[in-house]
Amino acid sequence: MKKFLLPLFVIACVSSGAIPAQAQSNYEPYYFGTLAKRVGLGWGAGSIDAVGGAARFNDPSGAAVDSAGNVYVADTYNHTIRKITPAGVVSTLAGLAGSQGSADGTGNAARFSNPYGVAVDSAGNVYVADTSNNTIRKITPAGAVSTLAGLAAQFNLPFGVAVDSVGNVYVADRNNHTIRKITVLG
Repeated sequence: MKKFLLPLFVIACVSSGAIPAQAQSNYEPYYFGTLAKRVGLGWGAGSIDAVGGAARFNDPSGAAVDSAGNVYVADTYNHTIRKITPAGVVSTLAGLAGSQGSADGTGNAARFSNPYGVAVDSAGNVYVADTSNNTIRKITPAGAVSTLAGLAAQFNLPFGVAVDSVGNVYVADRNNHTIRKITVLG
């Protein structure tokens, strides 16, 4: 029968002073607030563009912030990308709630299928991991959606996206167990 010695080691280190504790003398306070939420009783998932607590989402997954303080949200089960202004005004940037699919277009003419991750570049373009379509999509500030990658390069449930200062897009390609890079040239 094996004995588990880790707890004894931890106790020995703490009691012998091997792990010194230091108080943090300077700290930055953080304040938390709610931009938009569901109010009332029950689950109440939905898709309503409104201000603050009157807005509705259905499994919001990824979020990213642009330089103006706008928050972009992958509203996964609504198959939409939503925008929240610093004042808490929620609007649908692209996609149509309840209409799952894969189509490039502007605003509600575009279609997504379970988008999860979002990222924003310095020009205000939003990049989306369109998970169930196995594609990476780009949305311009005007709401025009195009497929950036995934037609030739094969993704398998991409979940996360990030963009660097020069516009390269990085993708967490979940079921391929890889991190992919899409250069500015595609």
